[in-house]
Amino acid sequence: MRLTLHNSKQVIYDTGAQTFANRGVVSNRRVHQGSGTLVNGALLNLDSTGTGSVVNSGIAQFKLIHAAPGTAGINAFVDATNIFSNVPYQGASSYAALAAGSHTVTVESVAAPGAVIASVTPPFAPATDTSVVVTGLPGAQTAVALADNNLPGTTGTVRIRFVNVATDVGRRGRAGQLRQEGVEPSRSAHRPIMWHWYSTLMRSISTSPERRHWS
Repeated sequence: MRLTLHNSKQVIYDTGAQTFANRGVVSNRRVHQGSGTLVNGALLNLDSTGTGSVVNSGIAQFKLIHAAPGTAGINAFVDATNIFSNVPYQGASSYAALAAGSHTVTVESVAAPGAVIASVTPPFAPATDTSVVVTGLPGAQTAVALADNNLPGTTGTVRIRFVNVATDVGRRGRAGQLRQEGVEPSRSAHRPIMWHWYSTLMRSISTSPERRHWS
């Protein structure tokens, strides 16, 4: 079974071949796993017993975020296949689809092709979005996989999360009443806030001077 976006050929659900009983009547239900695009599904038999089962999609997707100061643009490979090229520092790619399941993501600098500077092996659960963040100073880069929640919020709200991937820095962020403390690498949950302009402060929890401030 395969589903696409309306008026599009972009596949958002793909189970591969399925076996259906002769003269059986089946209902397919879509469920969200946190992706803003992909869906998962279940098959419900319309009979006297009402049996059914989850039929996982074979698709997941991920994006690459470059947060490693002093590192040139980066390329990302999934199981040795190039997916993203020359993502600049403080830049992010769009999402790219891949087969659901465990895969090794390796990252190279465009300045030194063939030399892996960071890698991570996320599970890439079916119908989910993942951000792979590359952080760390030259010679000590690492990659961190973050599960994304891209489902739309309620009317008038947006979701925000704080992620600390700074090298050896504990951070405290505040947006209205939202606060997250932690040490690298850590992240807050996705939290709903009202759609509005906010002034956001980022401070080290070990020092009092303000480190970042944006609106």
